[in-house]
Amino acid sequence: MILYHTTPDSPAIEISVEGKITDHELREVIER
Repeated sequence: MILYHTTPDSPAIEISVEGKITDHELREVIER
């Protein structure tokens, strides 16, 4: 489980990553 904070005002978004993920894929997930 990887924890991201989108903005200081927003709750953290938990992203479960299984296996390998590329930087591009990771950015797409964060921007959703």
